[in-house]
Amino acid sequence: MQDLVDSETWQLVQDRLSATIGLPVVTVDLTGKIIFQSGQFPFFCTLVMKKGGQFCTLCRHDWTDNAVGVYQDSCHAGLYAITAPIIIEDRKVGALVVESIRSEQQLDQAAGQAAKLIGLEPDELVDEAPNLPQQSAAQVATIKALLETFAMTLPRIASAISQDRKELQQLNVLFDYLNQLNATFDVPKILNTTLNFCMKTFQLEDCSVRHGSDLARFAYLEARNQACSALEEGLWAHVSNSKTPLFIEDVRKDFLLGQLPRVDGLANSVLAVPILWDGVARGMLVLYGKIGSELRAYEEVALALAKRVEMVLTAAARYKQAQESAVTDKLTGLYNKHYFTETFKNEVARAAKFKRPTSLLIFDVDNFKSYNDTYGHPEGDKLLARLGEVLREAVGTIDTSCRYGGEEFVVILPETKPEHAMAVSERVRAAVDATEFPNRKTTISVGCVTCMNSSASPDFMLKEADRALYKSKHLGKNRVTGFIIVDKNLGTIDASEGTVKVA
Repeated sequence: MQDLVDSETWQLVQDRLSATIGLPVVTVDLTGKIIFQSGQFPFFCTLVMKKGGQFCTLCRHDWTDNAVGVYQDSCHAGLYAITAPIIIEDRKVGALVVESIRSEQQLDQAAGQAAKLIGLEPDELVDEAPNLPQQSAAQVATIKALLETFAMTLPRIASAISQDRKELQQLNVLFDYLNQLNATFDVPKILNTTLNFCMKTFQLEDCSVRHGSDLARFAYLEARNQACSALEEGLWAHVSNSKTPLFIEDVRKDFLLGQLPRVDGLANSVLAVPILWDGVARGMLVLYGKIGSELRAYEEVALALAKRVEMVLTAAARYKQAQESAVTDKLTGLYNKHYFTETFKNEVARAAKFKRPTSLLIFDVDNFKSYNDTYGHPEGDKLLARLGEVLREAVGTIDTSCRYGGEEFVVILPETKPEHAMAVSERVRAAVDATEFPNRKTTISVGCVTCMNSSASPDFMLKEADRALYKSKHLGKNRVTGFIIVDKNLGTIDASEGTVKVA
């Protein structure tokens, strides 16, 4: 991989990423071997790597192999890592990995098991675990956004044939923007933060960002505002259809747009960038610069900005929809059955378009009826509320956790392969098993199903996940059973037995 990039440039920007998030970042090749390292590993990780470096390499290899987009998983010592594939010349050559991420979940059990695996005394790791800083869900979401931008932009900047230091500065600018854009669901604030950032960073004369019916524009003079509005209608007609950026050196001289009302008074260069989601133009970012300025050079970073804006606005829209539809289960704080049904249907349909996998896990509380009969329904409700907390801590932020009804819970795992879905299922089961619930020990049985190309209907996947759950019950409870659907026409494979059930 070193022969494909400029090592100095790569290391420089990777160091900046590590310093920004306060965590170690490594670039690895396809075997999991570290090529570039930035930041210091905490002493906990140093102990693990010193004694069991081969297991760390194996984890990195698995993360790299599984990574399609940004991918989160845990290591053998119980810490999390976020991985993004490095694509150069249309092929995966390695991955970027942010390591040593500690969630709010207790590490004692995982640390003790890892110590035994690598030949350390369990207390050596268990005692060191509390010294690891914890990352909140919001911090993890920011790390994912930074890593995605880094992985998308850096290979081109650091390639052996392109070492433009100005582009390197643009990537640093992008880091600053992502740090400024705090986790907020307020659409006007998102738009205005983007607007003000672009004006200051790119030294623009004007700027606008629109998304659906929402619009923010810098222009404060009414006459100029009207001229910009007329121009942007023409720009929108183009970029919403082409779904590609449009640069015009002098809008007054453009054959079509220059004829629009009042546009002849705009002495500007313009860069219009579509804001896309699933291949559909949802909005547009428009930068107005001086004629002869270097506005066109900002196209790549503007595209990355537009992508991040759409991610934040989509999250805001989902939050608003959740509020309006009352889709939250009051007892657990998780999404309810109605939200699950709609979201799962949409996720399967979206993945099916690209023939990507979708996974679903379902679990319920073992012997819950006897728990209620023994301790009463109020105590049963407390158990379910605590179970909701454990589930939130155990799954990734991009996965959707819901209370399906009674003591049944479901988790949607978009674009997730069987091995990762089973790993998540086992992590949830183990987390519940390790949690001290009131009154008595509590366990769950889990059923997991993956449709490799998302061709199966949501109802069929739910039915198969439920069938896997009841197999776990039949086998003795407190366990995970996984099924795989290669295609809706090929039946269901019992991953534990290799048998096929024809639907």
